[in-house]
Amino acid sequence: MTLNGRPAKPSADVKPGDILDIAFGSGHSRIKILAVKETVRKDEAGELFEILIDGDALKP
Repeated sequence: MTLNGRPAKPSADVKPGDILDIAFGSGHSRIKILAVKETVRKDEAGELFEILIDGDALKP
């Protein structure tokens, strides 16, 4: 995983505007953090990030 282009641990703190690149199996996803909240309801979670590259969409 990288945070803004630098290697990061899963426990790294993120802030709005940060870009996460997450590698898994044969693909990767890129996610932009839009907001960070201490607590959030499940139905609001999708408003906190934007998927820039969806690793599942790249699979044939």
